[in-house]
Amino acid sequence: MKGWHMSNYEKLKKSYMNDAEFVSMYEDAKTQVDLENEVQYIKDKIHTNDTSFNLLNALDTLQKHISEYTHKRKLA
Repeated sequence: MKGWHMSNYEKLKKSYMNDAEFVSMYEDAKTQVDLENEVQYIKDKIHTNDTSFNLLNALDTLQKHISEYTHKRKLA
């Protein structure tokens, strides 16, 4: 059985993850995608008329996540 070897992508990612600026940009982009996915989820639930979906709770949660994201950006 051969030993485990890191792919070039994994090596590159590991070297970049030691770079604080890259980590900050990566986390920022990941958060933006999470917020976009949350909005898309809400849209999908509205379009399917899912009766178990609580729109007010979903919007409250989204608002909370946006506030946290905005606060984090201001601190950066």
